[in-house]
Amino acid sequence: MQALERICDEAAESIQGDIGQAGVEAVCLSDRLAGPDRMALPSLVAVGAVHQHLLKTKQRPKAAIFAEVGDAKEVHDFATLFGYGCDGVCPYVAYEAICKM
Repeated sequence: MQALERICDEAAESIQGDIGQAGVEAVCLSDRLAGPDRMALPSLVAVGAVHQHLLKTKQRPKAAIFAEVGDAKEVHDFATLFGYGCDGVCPYVAYEAICKM
């Protein structure tokens, strides 16, 4: 759960911004850096946790949540991501598969 808490905290801090600077208006959650040494969290878990954390801290209306994920491939995957609080999805694995056709 440490990774999930870190992701939520980083999202909230980026929206809040530094002293004297405005925060971001969009948060992008990505699993592109996953590999043999880094495991990706399921996108639904990450999106849902960040959405709920931002609701608790009253920051959710200030920023959109986007997900750049490899585990969204079917219509149901997109629908559940939107239902969990995601505003936009970039399914890079699906795009790569289409390009190889």
